[in-house]
Amino acid sequence: MTIKFTLKKLLIILLIAAVGFTPFINITPQAQTAAEIQKEIDDQKAQLEATKNDISNLQTEIENSQANLANAEEGLPKLQAELEANVKELELNKKQLELLKQENDLKESIKQKLIVEQQGALDSAYQQWRIKKDSFVSSANLDDPRMNNMGTFLASKILGYSDDGIKEVGTQIEDLNNQINASESAVGSLENKKNELEAKKQQIEEAIAYYNYVIASGGNQIGELEGEISAINRTINELSAAQSEALRRQAEIAQQTGGGGQSVGGCGIYDDNNLNNSIYFCGFGDDINSQGHQVGLSQWGAFGAAQTGMSASQILAFYYNGVYLEGGYENRTVNVSGYGPRNIEEYVAGQGEVPGRACGSTQQVSENPNKYVIDNPNLLWDCWPEEAIKAQVIAYRTYALYNPNICSTASCQVYNGSNYSSWAALETRGIVIKHSNSIHSEKIINSLYSADNNQGWGTANSDTMFQEYDGTGAYYPYLQSVNDSAFAVPLPGGRNKNWSYKTSNYTMHQVNEMIDFVINNPSSFGPYGQEFSNYTRNMQNDLGEAVTKIELERDPSKRVKKVWFKTANGNTAVMGGYWFTYMWNMYTYSRDGNTVNWLWSQTFFLHIV
Repeated sequence: MTIKFTLKKLLIILLIAAVGFTPFINITPQAQTAAEIQKEIDDQKAQLEATKNDISNLQTEIENSQANLANAEEGLPKLQAELEANVKELELNKKQLELLKQENDLKESIKQKLIVEQQGALDSAYQQWRIKKDSFVSSANLDDPRMNNMGTFLASKILGYSDDGIKEVGTQIEDLNNQINASESAVGSLENKKNELEAKKQQIEEAIAYYNYVIASGGNQIGELEGEISAINRTINELSAAQSEALRRQAEIAQQTGGGGQSVGGCGIYDDNNLNNSIYFCGFGDDINSQGHQVGLSQWGAFGAAQTGMSASQILAFYYNGVYLEGGYENRTVNVSGYGPRNIEEYVAGQGEVPGRACGSTQQVSENPNKYVIDNPNLLWDCWPEEAIKAQVIAYRTYALYNPNICSTASCQVYNGSNYSSWAALETRGIVIKHSNSIHSEKIINSLYSADNNQGWGTANSDTMFQEYDGTGAYYPYLQSVNDSAFAVPLPGGRNKNWSYKTSNYTMHQVNEMIDFVINNPSSFGPYGQEFSNYTRNMQNDLGEAVTKIELERDPSKRVKKVWFKTANGNTAVMGGYWFTYMWNMYTYSRDGNTVNWLWSQTFFLHIV
């Protein structure tokens, strides 16, 4: 017997003895049994099949979308069809990534099951051996084949050596690992495809936004009105129910009739003494269709302000009286209709109120393409001055935290779920607008804004535009008139401060007929017509006789806040400027069948014939 052989036998005896005194050495308890893992495998296979079915359905939908795209008309319909196809491709990409992950999870489970089953076999062999081991050591014949077999087993168990079965399992596990690693390149390819699709989606959405903007502000009046009727929704959100219905009703009539008004080259900026005279009105701008509620931040005003070099904070301080900025609100949550809870910064990154990209130089675009683009002078919506976008983003964040349960359309604020404004969200992170007299518990303001708030002399007082029948209104100290005429850019292509209108001539007798019309025809004024009729009847009773004179009360922007009716005996009664325009418009529409003689804004002036 050689020394080498003898040492081998001694090693085996020592190993046997050591194991005998070490209960279940190296036997690691398993977190799951093979049966439990098999159940997971079955569940994962079912998920795989469901995902494969989803992918098959999406592929069919993509084929349909591609067919729609091929048949779509050029322009906006083509872009919308292209966006639909792009969205379906993104969904397919997401499902393909999901399928790869599920396949990898399944392979991991199979690998884990192989390990557990092999471990179980080893544990069983070890336990069987322990039953017999007590008499084995003392009587062991070192030349007995059983001794060599036990040595092989213990070497496998303790020293890490492998027999053929263990090697086979190892080969299977290694193969699974190779498959999982190989799938990583496929995941990378799908991720790259996803980024390409996201970029394409952004380009399509920005092109659609531009087309919609052209529709809303272009020269085609019917198309303009169709686009603008939805743009009044934000205004409606801030009005009383009765005022909202009045605005909606007028917008619908304007759309149906083509929205005609007598555009004039000029209008005297004064009111005549009109005692018993025939009168007419002329005015500027369009409250019903184009410009919005004209309170607070003006988006196109901010555009012009930024072009003059004003910073975002300066723009906000200009439009919101007496406010200050404060940070620390980046961890708040808002509930967005159709999207659910959103972190405020994620929400701000997806704003759709103004373009998401800032106009920049070639160097800026090269260094930061997610923020800057080169301005195309033929487009209005490809980029804006960065300080105007940042001012909008802060107002957007503030408005959402003041109104934390919010819709995603122009009725509240436009949210498109993208991250195109993430740079602006980051640069203004957590900043909101506050006022010491705000009724909000944290002094956050109701940061109203609209497209174009200038009809010649700046923005309106909040209580001028949001008012009751008698002209009293919702007063916000930070939403008072400021004159941005020095820099505000008029709403491009729309009925802005440079658009004026003029009515036909009316007698004081007809003015009294208008009052009677409201009293006698409440149904002409919609669901709240009876309220308006009752108020007007009480007003007429207070007058006691026919109206012989009208006087107009204005806010600093020259918008009419109240209209005072006077009689020959000096009796007076008042109606809000908003409600006077509603009375006038519905009366002239009932008489003329069109909107030619409408008062399109509260910026109007009274003249005698």
